[in-house]
Amino acid sequence: MRNGIWLGLCALALGLLTAQGAIAQQCQLKLIASFDMQGSPAESIVVPITMNGKQIPTLIDTGATAGLMEASAATALGLTTRPVRQTMMIYSAGGRRYDRFATVPELEIGPLRIRNTDFIVADNIFHGDAGVTASLGQTALEPFDIEFDFAARKVRFFSQDHCEGKVVYWSGNFVSVPFKLIGGDEIALQMTLDGRDIDAVLDTGASFTYINSRVASQVYGIDETSPTIKRYETGNPAKPVVYGAPFESLSIGGINMPKPTILLIDDKVRQRARWDIPDKMQNQPGDFLPHFPHLLLGLDVLHHLRVYIAYREHKIYATAADAQ
Repeated sequence: MRNGIWLGLCALALGLLTAQGAIAQQCQLKLIASFDMQGSPAESIVVPITMNGKQIPTLIDTGATAGLMEASAATALGLTTRPVRQTMMIYSAGGRRYDRFATVPELEIGPLRIRNTDFIVADNIFHGDAGVTASLGQTALEPFDIEFDFAARKVRFFSQDHCEGKVVYWSGNFVSVPFKLIGGDEIALQMTLDGRDIDAVLDTGASFTYINSRVASQVYGIDETSPTIKRYETGNPAKPVVYGAPFESLSIGGINMPKPTILLIDDKVRQRARWDIPDKMQNQPGDFLPHFPHLLLGLDVLHHLRVYIAYREHKIYATAADAQ
């Protein structure tokens, strides 16, 4: 009888161990692809993505709905461009409206081959930065989880098949911040700037962090004439001067980044949309018009962090860049 009880307990223990092992295996992160960041990760995240069998220097841009592509790259890949639907309004931060797109038949992320990915096509999108000729936007990024490891200069693509919340494998101390995908699939989250909550968009395609000039003036009492404002010469004839506002602190989920200087930007997206959208549609309740975010979180701030974007969970996990 005792042997029977003993054997039963052993079988139960074995069953528990087997179940625990299955759960652990289910929770384990599955790495799909790892890329070295080319150039300076404080300015742009560029990786080699294979499209139609050719490696293309590609910007990873969480702030854009669709990917972008220089017209010259589309020609080199043998793509045919087509007009964007008139009802679809896609703008650059400077208010430029894009009106043509092309479809890449095959795009490779590690061993995965993704069929028929659309890219907006135009001239002079990237201005020759780091040899970039294309970018991946949310449409291509959302099927994955993505980690930005700035200290190691790595971008890692993971499967979304894992247990919720079990993603920060490099440190026991981290923050998780919920986000929403709004408008053009922008990652919208809440941050704290000088003690005030502010709506922000996480944009790995932006080298700098920007605050909407309207918000800077109305909420923080800052404009281009403020005594603390900093003036920067850009060398760009189209925009020779930009203005930066020094703040005391910017934090995400309790991780504080002291003394940030944030650039002021006029909302040219809203200005252009007023031209394109009929007056009767502009009077709808709520913030209907497309607009530049209140705060655009760029790489000058982000590269101080290590960030894991869990798209299916709608959460961002973050630590300091050098956390262990």
